[in-house]
Amino acid sequence: MNLEWIASKSLIDCHVLGVDSIMFDDTPGKRVRAFIANSHHELWRNDPDGCREFSVALHPHHCPVKLVKIFGTSVNVLAASDAAAEYFKAWIYQSQMTTGEGSFVYAGFSQGFSLHPHPLNDEPHIMNADQVHTVFVPRGEIAAWYVHEGIDDPNYKPLCYSNEDLSRADFSALYKTMSVDYLREKLKQIGR
Repeated sequence: MNLEWIASKSLIDCHVLGVDSIMFDDTPGKRVRAFIANSHHELWRNDPDGCREFSVALHPHHCPVKLVKIFGTSVNVLAASDAAAEYFKAWIYQSQMTTGEGSFVYAGFSQGFSLHPHPLNDEPHIMNADQVHTVFVPRGEIAAWYVHEGIDDPNYKPLCYSNEDLSRADFSALYKTMSVDYLREKLKQIGR
């Protein structure tokens, strides 16, 4: 395992404070990464039975994904279109990871969703690229899961859904580089 390469492709505070992303394979159509929610993570804000100030907005992916539990309690919160359910504002997302500067622009409409929690267990969760979701981990708990990415979907639209004003999102504390020493500790934590 090339720790220097893995560390160079991995991030601390990826998408949200307290969540690390470790890249094991960066081959398009076959990417594999692990996400680790540390004890100070903010994924607890994505509780489908709680408030709607999500730390990670409801979102689709640029490709189909498979989520595989490593350890801990993590919940895949699927959002199903439902005109009678709660409405969330649509935002156009510009990724800091791909463009160097993250931002959100209001798309001018809202979408109704009902939320359906699916705990990650021994069975992988396979999602089409256009399935909208977020991830919940209970407050103060540590959890980890793998994400296996498939081939890019040519119909992908970088929309996400939230009731917060995402135009004021601050990315300055996110997407920090990972040292090899930090990576070694995280690999031990996930048993690699």
